[in-house]
Amino acid sequence: MKLSLIYEQDSFNFDVEYQNDDLVAFKHNSQTINFYCSQIAKYSQIIRESYLFSDVKESLSSKIHEIQEKNHILSDSIVYFFQLLLQNFNFTENSILTATQCSDLLKISKFLEIRKLTFKITEYIKRKSSFDVDFIIQMIDYEMKANANDQQIEIKNDIENLLSIKIDECFSNKKFADLPIEIIFRVINKCSPNQINNNKLFDLIKKSI
Repeated sequence: MKLSLIYEQDSFNFDVEYQNDDLVAFKHNSQTINFYCSQIAKYSQIIRESYLFSDVKESLSSKIHEIQEKNHILSDSIVYFFQLLLQNFNFTENSILTATQCSDLLKISKFLEIRKLTFKITEYIKRKSSFDVDFIIQMIDYEMKANANDQQIEIKNDIENLLSIKIDECFSNKKFADLPIEIIFRVINKCSPNQINNNKLFDLIKKSI
């Protein structure tokens, strides 16, 4: 019996040791990020197809910095991404994400080709927008400010679709009128005529003028 207990204890120690062989840690700004290579490879297609373990360990940190600067992603969102990775990208019922986090996480997910995270964030946005139009407008506003120097601001088609479904609430939202006219036009153009309150549309046009 004692031999069995010793064996089980030794096995546990070996498992922990082997698990640590898979552990990757790097500094991002002032914070240390830890994750398991096998875990990110499980979810990221580009990691599976294009990176060896040594590449992940040595190059992912610089790649993360690269996409952060290119896509104007907040450092807190980078940290939160790796926290979600440790949870296998499973949100709890009480999870609360900001518009900024959703926007940044979608960018990271797109770069690393993580379908599960993309799906989870998209579903969260849909649920949130069903009762909070302001959340979607905040996402667009954040994207516009992040890409202020770009000539064209690409807004996802499904985000605009979500606004078109809630067009009456959009007309009543002061921030909607502050969006670029091309975005407002596309959202309205997606609506059927019976969705649109002509009086509210007229008020919006007067404000824009």
